[in-house]
Amino acid sequence: MKKLIYFLTIIFAISLCTCSGGIQEMLDDYNSNFTPYVEIPLLPGEEGFMEDTMLFSIYHVPSTATLCLFAPEVPNAEYKWQIRTAEERIPLSLSGKEINLNQFDNDPNLVLYIPSLAIANGSYWLKLTVKINQGGEELVFTDSTELVIYEDIYKM
Repeated sequence: MKKLIYFLTIIFAISLCTCSGGIQEMLDDYNSNFTPYVEIPLLPGEEGFMEDTMLFSIYHVPSTATLCLFAPEVPNAEYKWQIRTAEERIPLSLSGKEINLNQFDNDPNLVLYIPSLAIANGSYWLKLTVKINQGGEELVFTDSTELVIYEDIYKM
């Protein structure tokens, strides 16, 4: 047992001596293999912001799930969410009633419980519009995405 402790002490001492930048650099180098670099996204109104990056190009959601989307939060911004049929991009109606997303106006978060909407499985078009008043100038940013609702084969 003493030989094992002696051996481990020697190995530890050698590893400390070979690390030229110190223990913290050694730990940072090791942790960089497991911690991905996350780029801080630009917000609407900032230079270099691309409006087509607010949403992914497509979302696949099972018919028994909840869709949660979060737009970039900007002070003094107005938000508008719309859902439409994918083919014609006209307001989606169910039994003659349009799906009203007005409760999400001026809210950067969209939370849709798919079963309560009774939307048929298929492809839909979801549009986000963000209006910002910046220095007396109104900036409008728009992004859209395809929303695919499919039958959940793992229903409980």
